[in-house]
Amino acid sequence: MPYCSGCGKQLAAEVSQCPACGKLVPGTVQPKTSKAVWVVVGAGCLVVGLVISGIIAAIFIPNFLDALQKAKTKRTMADLRNLGTALEAYRVDHDGEVPAVDSMDDLATELEPAYIDSVPRVDGWKNPIRYTCWSAGAEGACDTYVLASGGRDGVFEHDDLRAYDAATFGRSDYDADLVYSEALFLRLPEPVAPP
Repeated sequence: MPYCSGCGKQLAAEVSQCPACGKLVPGTVQPKTSKAVWVVVGAGCLVVGLVISGIIAAIFIPNFLDALQKAKTKRTMADLRNLGTALEAYRVDHDGEVPAVDSMDDLATELEPAYIDSVPRVDGWKNPIRYTCWSAGAEGACDTYVLASGGRDGVFEHDDLRAYDAATFGRSDYDADLVYSEALFLRLPEPVAPP
C-alpha cells in the first residue's frame, strides 16, 4: 500500500490522490485537460465580451450622435450671430444700410476683412447659408436683413426669407431652420428649462 508523501497517511492502491491533503500519489500522472475545453471557455469569454460591448455601444452611440448634432446647431448659431454682428457694424458705418447683394460671395466681398475675417458660407451640416436684404422704408436702400440656415436637411421652410416670424422649436429638431435677423434670432431651439 502506498503512503502519501505530503501527510504520511496510508492510501488505498487504486487512489491517485490523497483524500486528506490532496497531493498526488508518487508515480501517478495528472489527467490533462482537453484543448476542446479551453476552446469552449475562450469562445464563451469572447461572446460575453461582445455582449458587453454591444450594450455599451447601444447606450453611448445614440448619445454621441445627439451631441454631434447639438454641436453643429451651436456652431451654426455662432456663425449666424458673428455674421449678424459684422452686418450691424457695417450698418453703423454706412448710414443704416446693409450690403445690397444677392450671394454670400458678394456679401464676403463687402464685409471681409474690415468687419469679419471670413464670412461663413456653409452651416455646421455643410449646407449653404442664405442672406437676403430689403428696404423697410420708402427709400430703395437695403436696411433690413435676414440670415438663415436650412438645418440638418438643408431644406428651407420658406423660399422668401422675409416670411419667417419669431418662433422656437424642439431642442432635438435638427432639421428646423435657424434664422437670424436684425441682431437677434427669429428661429432657434427652445431654451433649456431651469431645474
